Amino acid sequence: MKRHRDALPAFERASTLLSNDPALLADYADAIAMSAGGKFDRKTELLIEQALAIDPQHVKSLMLKATIEFNRGQYARAIDAWERLLKVPGLDAETIKVTQGSIAESRHLMTAGDAAARAK
Repeated sequence: MKRHRDALPAFERASTLLSNDPALLADYADAIAMSAGGKFDRKTELLIEQALAIDPQHVKSLMLKATIEFNRGQYARAIDAWERLLKVPGLDAETIKVTQGSIAESRHLMTAGDAAARAK
């Protein structure tokens, strides 16, 4: 329903009761970020780290981890998370396609950044 901010109190309560549910933790982190205009803060990062500690192959958590690293310009770390995602069994074709595109974009940005640094 796109009412992320309204959902935060419920996620907060649920996360204290179900702190070992990676899906809940990832959804909570996503709701926090969406209510902040798509910006991830330290709390969202901790929630995603917690979710990945429970399930290192949790799809949404890997996607969010990669997005955080990409937004920081940490392209190698983003690629690592996306490559881990591609190893998760049962991914749908669209997720694979989008993930491969994100990896390609990150590699391009890394190369462009390296070229700019050498030009200085």
